[in-house]
Amino acid sequence: GFLTKAICLAPLQHSLQHSPVLKHMAMSRFGLRCFSVAQGSGQSGFDKLLVAPSTDPSELYKYRDSLYAADLLCAAFNLDFFTWLNKSPSTLDEVCQHWKFAKRPVHVMLTLFAAHGWIENHNGVYRNSKKAQEHLCQGSPWNLKPYYAGMHERPIARDFLTVLQTDRPAGWSGDKSTGDWHKAMESEPFARSFTDAMDCRGLFLAQALARRLDLSGRRSLLDIGAGSAIYSCVLAAHFPGLSAVAFDQPPVD
Repeated sequence: GFLTKAICLAPLQHSLQHSPVLKHMAMSRFGLRCFSVAQGSGQSGFDKLLVAPSTDPSELYKYRDSLYAADLLCAAFNLDFFTWLNKSPSTLDEVCQHWKFAKRPVHVMLTLFAAHGWIENHNGVYRNSKKAQEHLCQGSPWNLKPYYAGMHERPIARDFLTVLQTDRPAGWSGDKSTGDWHKAMESEPFARSFTDAMDCRGLFLAQALARRLDLSGRRSLLDIGAGSAIYSCVLAAHFPGLSAVAFDQPPVD
């Protein structure tokens, strides 16, 4: 026999019936992805959700994921941001005020730079690390700005400057014809391509999530912005009795 985990609407039925606002939001803004995962011998689709690859592809994922980080660094070099910060250690608000940038994308930028050890956060004040002082600032013999100088015209690097100024999404992968990401996702071919990309990434990462997140004894999971619902599928496959609801906007559903 098989144990079937239904990824369905049932856990939300009560909430939808008793909350007109939630019901309207669910029906008008989100798609509901409903499917099931069958557990049992010979079920190749189910087995795929339980088995991790025999080799570690992390490096291959990092190459792809690092592309945008490199472009954001190029944008910062174009501004000579690190030379300015070296002279003027600043809070998040002060950075935004000086450059006339929006707070949300600046916070993302500073978080990236701090994660790499290029800047440090001392009680809310950001300042350059020793590495940044040596390699990212004017006046140092090891300044790398000339090495990055030819890269600031890359489409994504230019888009980052616009995002910092406007806090509005840019065209996907620098393609102006697609509109911003939210608009592009209204196109079924684009949405399918993007969802496939997140699906193959999620299949690997969700295995690690299932190992670290103990959902034993849990019965319901709500996945908002679920895409292909790969994370919900993997978690449901690993934890018997777990049912999940996956929300996303059309046409992903």
